[in-house]
Amino acid sequence: MRREDLIAPETYNAVDEIEKFKSSRDKTALIWEDESGRQVSWTYEKLIEKAYKIGSILTRSGLKKGDKLIVMMPRIPETYAVYMAILKAGMVVIPCSEMLRAKDLDYRIKHAGVKGAVVYSAFLDAFLDVHSKDELLLFAVGESSEGWINLLEEMNQAVVTDF
Repeated sequence: MRREDLIAPETYNAVDEIEKFKSSRDKTALIWEDESGRQVSWTYEKLIEKAYKIGSILTRSGLKKGDKLIVMMPRIPETYAVYMAILKAGMVVIPCSEMLRAKDLDYRIKHAGVKGAVVYSAFLDAFLDVHSKDELLLFAVGESSEGWINLLEEMNQAVVTDF
């Protein structure tokens, strides 16, 4: 190995490493299985396509590089696409457990300068008493809820773009 290969690049985005595999149409990126044994498998191409759609939705909504987003999602395939989209756009992921209370979420939102939240629909109740949520762009993954942009519905209408 050459010494030059060990020097960190001036600009780096972890998603760039994953994107190297997108041209391999049949290369598996994710295999997920639920409690009942149902499996879902995504190729790198599919994962990156979904991440690009999500990233486009986030940036079209007004979020930009450096913005911080709370992400409260279980380990499902869509979670990986959300993380990749946020990172690709140069935004910051603040992972949060669904066990956090409203005061914990308010603290994180205020002290981190959070601009948005991406939340799995089963966890939306955690935000009911969050006072600072009105200042955020709110995205739900799963079922629709008033005041929340349904990320999956938006994805179905989104065009794949490299943002």
